[in-house]
Amino acid sequence: MNYLATRLGTDLMAGVPFSGSAPNLEDVPKIRCPLLVQSAENDPRINASWPDHESALQAAARLAWERTIAFFNEHVRS
Repeated sequence: MNYLATRLGTDLMAGVPFSGSAPNLEDVPKIRCPLLVQSAENDPRINASWPDHESALQAAARLAWERTIAFFNEHVRS
């Protein structure tokens, strides 16, 4: 599911990956849907990739939020 989220773009409306490897970090900005990531508690291989993946997702979300606010500030007048 993590990999598919980087490939399907807006064709994927939401995803819930249950464990599985994180996608390549350079592909994280391609994710266009909300994800609820369910990771294994005791899987060292999977859990080792999580901190970088989570940081990349948060950076992408922050950028998306900044763009959204800038768009509304430009186009919506009170």
